[in-house]
Amino acid sequence: MTIKIPIYLIIFNQWSLPSAMLKECQRFDNSFPVIVDNASTYEPAREWLKSCEAAGMEVKHMSKNYGHKVMWSEEGREILRKYTQDDYFVLSDSDLDLSGIPGIDLMELLVSGFNNYEKHIDCVGLGIRLDDLSEQNKMLIPNWDQMKSYSYRDTYDGKFGYGSVDTTFGVRKLSLGTESPSFKSLVTRNPYVCRHLPWYFTNVNPPPEDFKHYLKTADRNVSTFAKRYFELYGEFAFI
Repeated sequence: MTIKIPIYLIIFNQWSLPSAMLKECQRFDNSFPVIVDNASTYEPAREWLKSCEAAGMEVKHMSKNYGHKVMWSEEGREILRKYTQDDYFVLSDSDLDLSGIPGIDLMELLVSGFNNYEKHIDCVGLGIRLDDLSEQNKMLIPNWDQMKSYSYRDTYDGKFGYGSVDTTFGVRKLSLGTESPSFKSLVTRNPYVCRHLPWYFTNVNPPPEDFKHYLKTADRNVSTFAKRYFELYGEFAFI
């Protein structure tokens, strides 16, 4: 590949999980991260964002919290047009564990999903590991039944499964204009699978302090995880 694909990482009032994910993204060939800050108000997160800017990272600050729909706001679309060089871009939440994913050919693999399979595909994303979640962890996932059948059948070569991608790390095409979630997607197979780290938090494995603050300040009409979290654990769990 000769193009460099932007990886838009959505941030709001967090820094510890995004910091770890950012380091992983920096090892992927043919890509560069762009941090999209949903108007964070938590001072430790704001200080981390300043350090990213001081290190030469691309950090874009929104005027308000648009949630997971941020890239389809007018501000977000302007960012897409500015940094997306050749139609392809990655959109992702910033709380994934990407440590086990090979970085050398990841972008090439994801882009190939648009070229080698059915023409109706509008997103090619990472599969999510589910087999190591405890029963308690599974209760944090509002759509667990759907997640169990995350991909319904394999492609002819076994490299992908047909499924759906929300704001988990996935390549999209600017020209398609498809908003999240995408139900016409391909998801990768091992070893190109990630973990969604908040699903692993429990009362015996509590989240970091900044994630606790995020839970307290997140709009539960936007964040299905925060809503589910407080339904299960109450207002003061882990906090």
